[in-house]
Amino acid sequence: MEKSIFDVKNTYSIFLPKQYLDYKYMLNCTADYIDLFKESVLSANNTYDYIRVYTNREGFVQQRVQVTNNYYSTTTLQEVNVSNSFFARQDASNICITAFAFLFVIILIFNCVTEFISRGGLFKWT
Repeated sequence: MEKSIFDVKNTYSIFLPKQYLDYKYMLNCTADYIDLFKESVLSANNTYDYIRVYTNREGFVQQRVQVTNNYYSTTTLQEVNVSNSFFARQDASNICITAFAFLFVIILIFNCVTEFISRGGLFKWT
């Protein structure tokens, strides 16, 4: 993988709630979900707990149990970046834009109400 301008190996993170941060090894990745395990190697004939993180429903995690049925092999899993940071969420930009738009509307309404007290309102635009 190429070195990024941020000097990190991977510039993405998967958002997880705090109690699931030790699940960081990926077995399966689809367009709808990612399966994460605590163990980096899955050996044959064992039972493992894993979580399914849904990518279209931010923060929705479902715990599951996997039984490996292959009698002769082990599977090595790929490590991925996991984080509980707000900015690791896919919808973080939408939330920030909506919050700023809502704040602007509240200030505009407040200014319209204060026009009854002072000409131009509390925040005079001109």
